[in-house]
Amino acid sequence: FFARFCAQADNKTCFDCTAKNPSWASVTFGTLMCLDCSGMHRRLGVHVSFCRSTGMDKWTYKQLYRMAVSGNKRARAHWRANRL
Repeated sequence: FFARFCAQADNKTCFDCTAKNPSWASVTFGTLMCLDCSGMHRRLGVHVSFCRSTGMDKWTYKQLYRMAVSGNKRARAHWRANRL
């Protein structure tokens, strides 16, 4: 799943910064991010942003579905539309 998902143009960069080839994801927001930004999300707490590695962690079907229906492009559009 993640090989195809990360190959999409908008998912090739971190959602929070400009780092290329993100290998972590926020299950909460359905976005991909780099290792440094995932650390920042983890410090916020799992009640704010639940992060997992795209290569090392096991994912449930529900978590994969959440990623499949979101992604960096849709998340950016949502945040911009709501001026957040």
